Amino acid sequence: WFADLVSRVEQLVEWTRALTLLKSVWLSGLFNSMSFLTSNMQVAARSNNLPLDFMVNRCRFYNIRDLSEVASTPAQGVNVHGLFMEGAGWEDGKGEDEGYITESKMKELHPQ
Repeated sequence: WFADLVSRVEQLVEWTRALTLLKSVWLSGLFNSMSFLTSNMQVAARSNNLPLDFMVNRCRFYNIRDLSEVASTPAQGVNVHGLFMEGAGWEDGKGEDEGYITESKMKELHPQ
């Protein structure tokens, strides 16, 4: 747990040093990740002059395993990493195709 705490602090220090959105935010490392997602919807609502009630979060999955491969922040939305699945599998997409959820393998609780 201590290593996670150190990683959380490092992310917050980097974020406050830059004072801009990071290329990818470790969502699991935030103390209140739902607030971060809600603020992302608020930014989208204000920039498109839409009510917040009409906003939803949409996910797009990239075939990236290393954070150094993330080029920059997206034009809209935010890149996040550090999500976990339990009781399901993950199949990588081919090329630019998104990955998808599959049946879990026997005795594998947390797929890599």
